[in-house]
Amino acid sequence: MLSFGRAEPYKGFDDLISALSILKREDIRVPHLVLGAVTEGLELTPHQQHLADRITREELSVTLLTAFTPVLRGLLADPRVSVVIVPSRAEPFGRIPLEAYAAGASPVVATTAGGLAEIVSEGSTGYAAEPANPPALARAIRRALAATPTERQHLLAAGQALTSARYDYRANVAAFLADTAPWAVRNPQSA
Repeated sequence: MLSFGRAEPYKGFDDLISALSILKREDIRVPHLVLGAVTEGLELTPHQQHLADRITREELSVTLLTAFTPVLRGLLADPRVSVVIVPSRAEPFGRIPLEAYAAGASPVVATTAGGLAEIVSEGSTGYAAEPANPPALARAIRRALAATPTERQHLLAAGQALTSARYDYRANVAAFLADTAPWAVRNPQSA
């Protein structure tokens, strides 16, 4: 499993650790998690140290990465990643699920915080949980882990279709120019 983002409390990594602890207590077999709670510095922040202490104390199968490298984002394309988790408590947009779909990673588990609710739809493009609700996040992870290969393919196809329909850069720029500066867009049929 994979989860990454800035090492800030609003990213919900504490909730993810709590969800993993819930699953462990329920004897649910959970794959190893690579957790990238990253900053740009080399020193551990108090929040990163807190996460590391919880992982150790709760004896979870988690590798905590604290510095961002391109390898971390590259893990989205690794076929060994069984679930991508975005546990944010607040999220204005929600880029990581879009990157996961583009890389072929599925399923995605995300909270319904902010823009994530528009990208990850329960049972359609992934599995959703309420923000700051570890039991709900644990249930969503459990559903993702139980997904069949066919269900995973359907979720991925829906996520990729959503990404190309709503977030295609060239199509969005063309639509913006057509709406705001139609004289700047050359219509090939009128030439």
